[in-house]
Amino acid sequence: MKRLANSKHCFVCGVENENGLKLILESEKEDHVSGKISISRKFEGWPGIVHGGILAAILDEAAGRTTETEQIPNQTFFTGTLTVHYRHPVHCDTPLLVEAEVVSRRGRVVTTKSRIMDESRLVLAEADIVYVQVQQPIGFDHTSPSDQWVMVPSEEN
Repeated sequence: MKRLANSKHCFVCGVENENGLKLILESEKEDHVSGKISISRKFEGWPGIVHGGILAAILDEAAGRTTETEQIPNQTFFTGTLTVHYRHPVHCDTPLLVEAEVVSRRGRVVTTKSRIMDESRLVLAEADIVYVQVQQPIGFDHTSPSDQWVMVPSEEN
């Protein structure tokens, strides 16, 4: 498994975001990522249950990372549509599995599927997400990253 890089400030994967989730994702094959996380009570909605918006953010982050490809570096994709299906309550402070994969690539559009599961692999929440490649990214340039978006390499790479 190859650990994917994290950014500094991203709410979901940012290694320097004190209020973030610090999700670490790995990939063993192109177009697929996975990770493990336990979500603290500071992200609850209903008492003891993770807020649905937090789950949507995790599903979006994992699926978005599947759009990255080594064959065509420096692509930028933004979420076009995000459809979340909440299947079961997700309890805070419990081990969770996160998986995402590309369903199809057609030109500038990538269709993905992501899911959050418990340790028995019961699907708790899942999402169908469509990403659209942005030809000229707004506000940043991959060739000269600002402090706002700097990929932080993992210690294992």
